[in-house]
Amino acid sequence: MECLGVLAILAGAFVLVPGRTDPALTRRGQRLPFPSSTGSAAAPVREPAGPAPVVRADPSTTIPKPAALPTAAFRQMQARVDASRAKEAVHAAFGPLIRRLGLDAPTAGRLEDLVTQERQTAHNTLAAARAQGAQSYLDYKAAVDEAIGPQDQEISSLLGADGYAQFDAYRQTLPEQQTVAKLAARLNDSATPLSGSQQAQLVQLIDQMEPAAYRQNEAFLSIIGMTDAPLNPAIVTAAQGLLSPPQWSALQALQGAWLARAQLDQALRAGQP
Repeated sequence: MECLGVLAILAGAFVLVPGRTDPALTRRGQRLPFPSSTGSAAAPVREPAGPAPVVRADPSTTIPKPAALPTAAFRQMQARVDASRAKEAVHAAFGPLIRRLGLDAPTAGRLEDLVTQERQTAHNTLAAARAQGAQSYLDYKAAVDEAIGPQDQEISSLLGADGYAQFDAYRQTLPEQQTVAKLAARLNDSATPLSGSQQAQLVQLIDQMEPAAYRQNEAFLSIIGMTDAPLNPAIVTAAQGLLSPPQWSALQALQGAWLARAQLDQALRAGQP
């Protein structure tokens, strides 16, 4: 509303009455009269002697400056936003498993909380290990495995032996499932959506054809929040036999997005000290 008041004041300055002189319009001190309603030029208006009146701003139209947000408050707000996004990501990633296990709402909520906490612990541990000079992948993995041990044990107790076995197996192929889910989302509103059978076949295909080093460490990659499986050219070519031409074109577009992210990640890592 304050902005509208300012605009109204500015607009009012340009409303000119016929036969009157706008005090703001001068040429070397000479008033420029506007035509009167009769068509003849009006005589210049004499200004009263004395100092010019002081124009003061109307406080009701002053736009207040936004208050600076304290650093501590901003960090707390950002932490809440990050936590909410992390929980939403876990909910989306593990929703199919929760439905498959038939978990009730309290158990499902507790599982999502534990997985979210586990991922946050893993991220904090990776940062600490790097600060302490860790160099190899095995150093990072050993540090994370030790740090998340209590949370993983709690997940096992929550789900039981059979439930945890399914949870662990699901986690092994989570990046592939997330990648296929992204492709399915792109095709949901098209004339050629992915069928359930196609999705299962694609997950299996990607799992079988991805690099061995990646496949052997998928549980760890899932724990640290890796959500994309590598879509190398061999996988995309092999998938052509499972997909219709429009579906395969969507997979190629998804591969392009994955390559762009991979190149950006590589450039960021190369720039780190």
